[in-house]
Amino acid sequence: MVRILHKLLQISILYKILAGNVAIIIVGAIVGTWLTQRLADQSAYGLMALFAVCGISLSTLINYVIIKTALQPLARLQDTVQEVQRGDD
Repeated sequence: MVRILHKLLQISILYKILAGNVAIIIVGAIVGTWLTQRLADQSAYGLMALFAVCGISLSTLINYVIIKTALQPLARLQDTVQEVQRGDD
């Protein structure tokens, strides 16, 4: 498991973000289509709006986590550069 995680962390930032966004789009499309089919006949527009807001919020949260994780090596690099500029060991 650690070995797989290590290999995943070596993937370029662009591809990490791209893979995460593609996963969000695929899951969102599948779940959104399924919900629309289930709720379209019931005229539950309020419920559909609630699901849309929840879906957008969840997608945004997941995207934030993916981007934060993908950019973590850059944050560590920035911290190191700042330490070197201050003369820290």
